[in-house]
Amino acid sequence: MKYAILAMSMALFAFAPAARADATADAKKEAQKVADAFIAAVNVKDPQKSVEAVLANFTEDAQHIGVFGRVHGKKEFMQILPKAFADPNRSARLTALDAISLDKDTILSISHFDNVVTGPDGKPMPLPLRCTRLLQRQKDGRWLISAEHTSFGPPPPPPPAAAKRN
Repeated sequence: MKYAILAMSMALFAFAPAARADATADAKKEAQKVADAFIAAVNVKDPQKSVEAVLANFTEDAQHIGVFGRVHGKKEFMQILPKAFADPNRSARLTALDAISLDKDTILSISHFDNVVTGPDGKPMPLPLRCTRLLQRQKDGRWLISAEHTSFGPPPPPPPAAAKRN
C-alpha cells in the first residue's frame, strides 16, 4: 500500500510542472484576448463608442487604482473616461503581456502599453503605462477585468541571456 501511495505521489509530482505550464499558457492566452479587446476598444476613434467598448471589458464593480486615481465601478469610470477619450491623439498599443492562473476562475496579468495622448504643448506625446490586472471568469465563460493598477513607465529591459554552459 505504501508503494502505491509513493507511486501516486511521484506521478503527481512529475505531472505537476506540466499542469502548471498548461495553466500558465491558458492564462496567458485568455489575458491576451482581454488585452487585445481592450486595445481595440481604446483605439476606436469615436469617443463614446470607445468608452462603451472599453467598459465591456470590466466587471460592474471593477476597481481601478492608478492614472485615473481611485475608481470604483463602471459608473465612476463613466465620469472619467469620456473626457480622457475625447483626446484626438489618443491611441494605444500592447507591447508586453504575461499572466498566471491563480485558480480556475482568476488570472493575474501584467501588461505594458505604449499610449499616445496630447501633451501640454498640444502635440502628440508618448505615455508608456504598466498595468497589473485581476481577471475573473464570468458565468458565461468570458474573462473580465475586476481590478487593475496602472502606473507610468516603460517596460523593464529584456531578461539577460541564459548563461552558457561549458
